[in-house]
Amino acid sequence: MIPMPSVLRKKVLWSIGECERLKGSPGTIGEITTVFQYNHTELINGGMFGALIQNLYREDIIYTKDFEFYSVDRTDKPDYETMSEKMKRIYAGYRLNSK
Repeated sequence: MIPMPSVLRKKVLWSIGECERLKGSPGTIGEITTVFQYNHTELINGGMFGALIQNLYREDIIYTKDFEFYSVDRTDKPDYETMSEKMKRIYAGYRLNSK
């Protein structure tokens, strides 16, 4: 995972929500990156921004459907899920050991 300062984390989460508000539906990484770049002074490479979004997904903070569209809110999106939910669905009964 890529370290993400809390200030940057808040801006990325805000950008995901703002993109969805503007568009009226969840946004892609490219659309969310555009909202971020337009509203904040930091310039982040698109690939790095994608990695930041994936980090938030791995931490179960955001929801996705097929890794194409991302949302901070699951309301009216029953097919969106966190990473933990997806892993439980795909690998039912699988458990990690201490190694």
